[in-house]
Amino acid sequence: MNPKSALPLALTAALAFAAGLGFSAIFPSGTPSKGSSSASLGTGGGPTSASTVSKRALPLALDDRRPQSTKELVAGFQDAINEPNYLRRLGRLWWLSDSLTPANAREVTEALLKSSRGMERDFLGAVIFNGWARVDAKAAIAYARKLPPGEQRDQATLGALAGWASNDFEAASHWVDALPSGELKRDAGRTLISTLAETDPDGALELALRKSRTTDGFGFAYSIFPALVRRDPEKAAERASNLPAGRFRTQALRVVANQWSQSDREAALAWIDTIPESGAKQETFSGVLQEWVRSDFDGSLAWLQKRPEGTARNRMIRNLSYIAASDNPENALRLVDLVTSNSGQDDMLQDIARVWSRNDPAAARQWAQSQTDGSVKKVVMNGVISGMSSEYPEQAAALVLQLPQDIQRDAVRNLASNWARQDPVSAANWAGALADGNSRQQAMGNVMSNWVRDDPSAALQWYSHVPASTERDAVVGNFVGSLVENDPKAAVQWAQSIQDQKQRLSRLANVAGNWMRNDSANARAWIANSELSPEAKKQLLSRPAN
Repeated sequence: MNPKSALPLALTAALAFAAGLGFSAIFPSGTPSKGSSSASLGTGGGPTSASTVSKRALPLALDDRRPQSTKELVAGFQDAINEPNYLRRLGRLWWLSDSLTPANAREVTEALLKSSRGMERDFLGAVIFNGWARVDAKAAIAYARKLPPGEQRDQATLGALAGWASNDFEAASHWVDALPSGELKRDAGRTLISTLAETDPDGALELALRKSRTTDGFGFAYSIFPALVRRDPEKAAERASNLPAGRFRTQALRVVANQWSQSDREAALAWIDTIPESGAKQETFSGVLQEWVRSDFDGSLAWLQKRPEGTARNRMIRNLSYIAASDNPENALRLVDLVTSNSGQDDMLQDIARVWSRNDPAAARQWAQSQTDGSVKKVVMNGVISGMSSEYPEQAAALVLQLPQDIQRDAVRNLASNWARQDPVSAANWAGALADGNSRQQAMGNVMSNWVRDDPSAALQWYSHVPASTERDAVVGNFVGSLVENDPKAAVQWAQSIQDQKQRLSRLANVAGNWMRNDSANARAWIANSELSPEAKKQLLSRPAN
């Protein structure tokens, strides 16, 4: 299983990004960097084959002069890491890494690690150590292991391991086998499999199946199965179907279906229909259909119309409506008629309205207001308000006031909840200024319920300035239950501020009951000295201790 000439690891990383995995598919780490994501590196668009990647990624002619000095090489790497196009960046970094030698690798690496920071340093370090290991594996691994503990050392080690394995897989495997059990050994095993898959997918699959916990996935399918499909899609489909149940198998089924459908969609769809598990079948269908809906909506619609009616088809259509609504809302609306249940149609219409209003609020609002069926208009208006509330809350608030009363009530509640998650102070100020008493009370209750879950101190500090009233009692009663799990003493304090005695005692008893389930000792101490009636105390204290 020793790969003789692996594809550049950077190009495999590009394929991983194109498949939606992110950089960790090639340099997997047990704990991702804080705040890191593939978006932070600028994925751009992704091709689907190594040959396409290499043609698009390499920005330099093959006869361009390579850096002649260490200083030139360092400058070249620093310039390449700032390339905004992700694929061009990978190509430049890989091209430059071929200029590393046993004589200059250490000096170049030290200079680059000193001059870069954060995610950029980790990403650059992985590529540099990969190149260093291709010319001097032992020195690269040794240096990587002496770096300070953290993400930088992990990425450097795994990058060096991948470079080493591309030249001498057996030696790299022996090094991994000698590691003590733990996160590094697990991640190193994944790296070996990803590297081997570049030239020997059969061997990589065999190795993956021998490793523990492979049924959980870790993205091996995206490394192994594309090459198997290109070689023989039917055999690849059979091998994916015969994998042990688990995430690895689910991923493999989806990868096979997506790859196969690019060359023979009809055959791929026919094979998916043979998958026995309904959940795996629907997920695999969705992977193929998402691309099909974008590239040939009419063709995908005709295929869906021939599918047997029922829950499975309805679920599949609803999932696709999200994709279609982002690209072409009018196409998404054409999918609604395929759903056989009225509630399912309402859910889809609301989803479409929500997505549409985020992308084009004016068009979505015009479409919603043009509806003549009152029940449909209510559904889609709520969707529009919900979608606008995350990006354009002030516009959504102005629109709510223009709605008929029967639609306005639900819209106010939806806006209050969604706005509170983004900007609770503005949402609370808006809710408190509503003219209609019922709407004001409902909106404030929704705002406070969301706010106390996210930031109870700030929420309670803001609401403490609201004067006592029947409406205030109702709002406090609405949100006080949200406090019990995290801060039962605060829940008691706020329940005690309710002016109406009957409502106050009811809320206090409810809070005490929930408190008993989580912390019976402190709850019992409070109940014994509370204003609750003797009967209520007896009932609460008679409950068994947790």
